[in-house]
Amino acid sequence: LLPAGVAAPPLIPMAALAAMAGWMLPGAALGRAAAARRHRIAAQLPDVLELLGVCIGAGMALDPALRVVAARLDGPLPQEIGAALDEMALGGTRREAYRALAGRVGLPGLDQAVTALLTAEELGTPLADALARQAVSLRAAAAQAARDRAARAAPKVQLVVATMMVPAVMLLVVTVMAVELGHQLGPVFGVLR
Repeated sequence: LLPAGVAAPPLIPMAALAAMAGWMLPGAALGRAAAARRHRIAAQLPDVLELLGVCIGAGMALDPALRVVAARLDGPLPQEIGAALDEMALGGTRREAYRALAGRVGLPGLDQAVTALLTAEELGTPLADALARQAVSLRAAAAQAARDRAARAAPKVQLVVATMMVPAVMLLVVTVMAVELGHQLGPVFGVLR
C-alpha cells in the first residue's frame, strides 16, 4: 500500500479496495461453496437413507450397508460416509466417527440419522423402517421448502410484470392510438393547408 501511494497517490484508494477485496472474496467464495455443498448433501440424504434402509432390510450389517451406499452413490454425502468408514477402519469408535460426520456436514436431518444409527446400535432396534420414515419426512420437508420458495417468488414476479410489461403495453396502446388518430385527422389537416 505504501509503495503504491509514494509512486502514484491517486492509486491509494484503488490499492485499498484491492486489498479489501483480496481479504473478503476468498471467504465469501468459500462460504458460498460450503452452502452449495450442504444443499447437495441435503438433497441427497433421502436417497442415501432409503438405500441404506433397503440394504439393512435385506439382511446386511450396518458397516457393509454403509460401504454399499458409499460405493453406489456419487456426491459429497457418500464421500463423507466413506470418510467415516475410513475413520472407523483406522481405530476410531463408531460413535466418534458418526458424530464427526454430523459435525462436518452440519445438517439437522443428518444429525437425526446419526442419532437413529447410534440408537439402533445401542438398543438393537430395527433400523430399516426408521430410515424409511426419516427419508419420507425429509422429502416432505424439502417439498414444503420448495413450496415456500415459490410462494416468496410470486410477489417478485408480479413486480417484474408491473415494472416491465405494463409500461410496454401502455406504450403500444398509446402508439396505436396516435397512429389511428393521425389517420383520422390527417385528411382534416390536409384540407386546411
